[in-house]
Amino acid sequence: MDKSQRRAVKDRVQKALRGRHGVNRLKGIDEVLSQLMEVGRVAAIGGLVRETGVYGRSSPRCDFDFAVEVKEPVKLAKLLQSHAWNRNRFGGFKLRIESIDLEFWDIQQTWAHRAGHVTVNCLEDIANTTFFNIDAVLCPLQKGESIIASEAAISGLNERLLDINLLPNPNPLGAAVRALRRMFDHDMRASDQLAAYIGSQIDAEGWAALADLDRRAFPWSPVLQEIGEEPFETGASFQRWLSRHGNHLPTPRQDELDLKVCRPPTSQLTTNHKYSQQTCRPLVL
Repeated sequence: MDKSQRRAVKDRVQKALRGRHGVNRLKGIDEVLSQLMEVGRVAAIGGLVRETGVYGRSSPRCDFDFAVEVKEPVKLAKLLQSHAWNRNRFGGFKLRIESIDLEFWDIQQTWAHRAGHVTVNCLEDIANTTFFNIDAVLCPLQKGESIIASEAAISGLNERLLDINLLPNPNPLGAAVRALRRMFDHDMRASDQLAAYIGSQIDAEGWAALADLDRRAFPWSPVLQEIGEEPFETGASFQRWLSRHGNHLPTPRQDELDLKVCRPPTSQLTTNHKYSQQTCRPLVL
């Protein structure tokens, strides 16, 4: 990823935070982010970076997630008292601002650090804590700081290869469901390791449990019911089926791009955004 590409990703994330036409459509978000940045270094993570920075969506369909390298614990305590934050089950804090859930984590309270799987001392270490390879991308909000991304994340995004970055996970069934949804939504190919991981969850919990969690967690857009002609009885049968399709799902949605023409939607055109004439997919990294 060169400097211009890193700058393009950061510009898109900041534009999404400001809202369309430079006007912040989310009242209060500037105030909260300013207070967070007084606490320490702050970086956008997860879907906000992936959907806006990488795929170029102007209106991301995800929560706004941030990691905070806390330098001023007293200011953090004051921030937590000044808004109606809710604690999530993985150690973060959530605040509803109009239609968006804003969540942040003190980096040393992340599950991977507390469970002893990864030592986290700074924002850069967060790239080692994500379950998926493509989530190991952070966008620091401070001026003068560039995108933080692992080589595995860059290659995974460019090649549409979904792989495991950190295997231990507090919610393995949920991780398997999210893997299938990423593959379906973005036409991503699963690594053999990830395919085996999904297969292990099918063996442990059953395909019906995965489909049920998908329906409950994403009632507005369940996708597992569209995968496969019938439920998979074993993890091995799923892996064989997936292997026959080159570790792709046979009917992906790939909803971030219009595949009918070799041209991105107007909202995704930028001077730093290159597109493959053969596959019509973004090559931003």
